[in-house]
This record gives sequence, C-alpha cells and structure tokens, in this order.
Amino acid sequence: MVGIPLKKLAETLGFEIKNGRAFGDYKGYSVTLADGMGYKQIHFGVCLAKDDPRWNQILGFIEANRKESRIKGYAIHPSHIDIRLEDVAGTIKHLPDFLDKVVNMLQEAEVPGNTVCWYCHNPFTEVPSKIQLNDAVIPMHSACVERCKDDVQHASQEFNKEQKNYIQGFFGALLGGLVGTIPWIIVYLLGYFVGYLGLLIGFAAKKGYELLGGRPGKATHWIVLIVVIFSVIAGQFIAENIDLYMYLKGEGITGFSVLELPGVVIELFKYEPDYRSTAIANVGIGLVFAFLGIFRLFRELNKEGRGNFITLKPIE
Repeated sequence: MVGIPLKKLAETLGFEIKNGRAFGDYKGYSVTLADGMGYKQIHFGVCLAKDDPRWNQILGFIEANRKESRIKGYAIHPSHIDIRLEDVAGTIKHLPDFLDKVVNMLQEAEVPGNTVCWYCHNPFTEVPSKIQLNDAVIPMHSACVERCKDDVQHASQEFNKEQKNYIQGFFGALLGGLVGTIPWIIVYLLGYFVGYLGLLIGFAAKKGYELLGGRPGKATHWIVLIVVIFSVIAGQFIAENIDLYMYLKGEGITGFSVLELPGVVIELFKYEPDYRSTAIANVGIGLVFAFLGIFRLFRELNKEGRGNFITLKPIE
C-alpha cells in the first residue's frame, strides 16, 4: 500500500507506483517503499553471497542506528535488505535522510546495487527485467528469472515430498501445550487474568511440535490451533479442580477424594447456571486473547507450511 504522503515522496524521487508499492533507482540501488500498519517498509536491492563478510557490516550498521532511526525490524537476504521504520510524526520527512544513510553505507562497503544481478552475480549488459521478489522490486536477467522460478518449483516439490512426522509433532505440540498451561493455572489461582498467556501456550505447542521431530507442513498450524484450544480448556479445567479443592479444604470439608473433584466440577457445570456461565466466559475470553496473541505465530506457521519459499511476480 502506498499512502498519499509516501506517494508524494515517491513522485519527488521519480519512482514508479505499481502493485501497491513505490520503487525506482536511488543512487545506484533499487529501492522499494510501501506503507504498513504503523510502519514504513523499505527494501534495498543488493547482491550478496551467503558467506559474504559484509553481512556483519550491514548488521552492525542497522543495530547501531536502530534506536535513532526507529527501526522496528529488519531482514537481510542475498537479493535485498528489508527494513521497517516505525511510522510516527516526522518519519516521512526524514525518510530521504535515512535512504541516504543506508546507501552511503552500502557504497562504502562496496555492496553491488542495480548494476549486478543478485542471482548470477554478473553485471547487466542490457536492460534487465524488473521483478517483484517477495515484496522488493529488483532487476534480474530474464534468463535468471526463469532459472530462479525453476529452482523455487523444484524446492517446493521436494518440500512437499518430505516426511512431515505429523503424529510425532502432534504429541510434541500436546506436551508443549500442556506445559504451557502451568503458568496459566498458577496465575488463575492467584486471581489474575490469564488470557494473555495464550501466547505462551501457542509458543510452547509450536516448540514441542519441532522438538519431537515434526516438520513444517500445511497441517502444522491446524495441529497447533487444536492443541492451543485443548490446552486452554484443559488448563481452565485443572485450575477449577484445584480451586475447588482449596475451597473445600478451607471450609474444613473432608472425606472426599481428589479423584472425585473432576466429577464434581462437571456436575457443577451441568446443573449450576451461574457456575457454567462463569466457566464458559473464562474459557471464551481466554481463547479470544489466546488467538489474538498467537495470530502472528499462525502467520509464521502458514509461511512455514508452504515451505517459506520466495515468490516472483512480474511488474505489470
């Protein structure tokens, strides 16, 4: 997306606006600009080998300028550098200065820009093709575009053939999710709100999935989703049992077995409307906050489930 302020800046820089982003040559580097939710997304086209020592130089520059330039996030790829700037008052005004700062660093480090194809590392001898690689618009040889597409297709086919170990992953996610409910139970018994701990349950479920050998796949995020729902309900149910036990003990009521408590909780849920509505509200609110908390995690899982491959689109 390109908002009005960014569009005006793009016009000043002589950039094109297509496919929901502004892009063009900036002092020898292909730069792509776009608006996000609360941030400005910037991509600098480069050509870097995976073992290039200049990666560390770029990382050092970004970290050194992180606070001053309000950098929210970044990623470095062989083809381009992604940087997100926090979108606050004055960001658009200072954006050209930031572009200058980054480009000057790249020039001093002698990082190739739009004169070299990132894929083959050879210079352009004719007008290159403009291609949208993920979110960045960069130049490539036409033949390199086709070879890159073939590489992605081959990698995707190999990924789909790979054994995913979903069953092992499921039990790992279940174990991780149940471990993640421990803080949920403790915080609930202390009388505090627990919904935000859904993020921890989601993280623990995903980590458990990976630790027991589960591989990223199309079903991974569904496995984590089911486990999170189960874990939230199980955590709440266990907490209700412990809460009931502590209440009975505090009232001096004896002669009951701990094994009887789940049945009592279920009976209370079935026949006590106030208890049932309170329990449903607790679980419902907990699930809502759990889903809000792990929404970003699900986006990452969706990406991993597709193999996390690059995408190539022509600029139309």
